Amino acid sequence: MPSIDEVYEAINSEIKYQEKWDKEREADTGLNSYMDKDKSVETWILWMEEYLARARSAATNSFDKSGPLENIRKVTALAVTCMKHHGAPKRFEI
Repeated sequence: MPSIDEVYEAINSEIKYQEKWDKEREADTGLNSYMDKDKSVETWILWMEEYLARARSAATNSFDKSGPLENIRKVTALAVTCMKHHGAPKRFEI
């Protein structure tokens, strides 16, 4: 089982990948950034739902855990980026 630090490293690697991909796409096409801070929370939720659906599909089509986990990593990175742009409320009941 990975440590919490390894999990955070995986999430950070995905965020860096998404940011790099987004900048390259924007430079190549001139289209607005996907990672734009002006995207609504609802838009981020739709993207997360899409990748959760892909994770569910991968989980039901294979006994290999890597497919679903890759999509969960993507969802988590999207959630972190959404919170970076829109706020990160803390849980106070610990």
